[in-house]
Amino acid sequence: MKFYGSLKKSDSDKIITEVAHIIKSEAAVHVDSIMLHIAKTHVIVRLDPETKEFLSPSEKLSNIPAGTIKYAPDDDKKWYVLSIGSKNIITRDESHKITGILANDIRQLECIGYTPIVIPQYEWNNMFEEGVKQKYLKNLLFR
Repeated sequence: MKFYGSLKKSDSDKIITEVAHIIKSEAAVHVDSIMLHIAKTHVIVRLDPETKEFLSPSEKLSNIPAGTIKYAPDDDKKWYVLSIGSKNIITRDESHKITGILANDIRQLECIGYTPIVIPQYEWNNMFEEGVKQKYLKNLLFR
């Protein structure tokens, strides 16, 4: 997986790498900017709901020209966007309410056909065993 810019991996970059490892397929995880008016990159995962297999999102998304909104292709597959919720964007009370720019991002992703999944950074970082992270991620993707 290629990351451009700084040589130091951010916490989000580390989580993206761990997700690719847990899914057991680097090809099944695509990192791209979906909406041209939002500078952040998104982690896209494509899942076949019938076979429960992860498919490469790149084969569909690479055909969409840069500088346009990358709508989720209508192909009877589940298109997920994994977003990392930092401590400043998710409330720490029992509601875990998503606020700010991430709440706006989620609404817009739903409008263009993706199912956003928010991974609270503080929860992910408190899971130290790979098996626990794998179970957590599968619970999010296979609900």
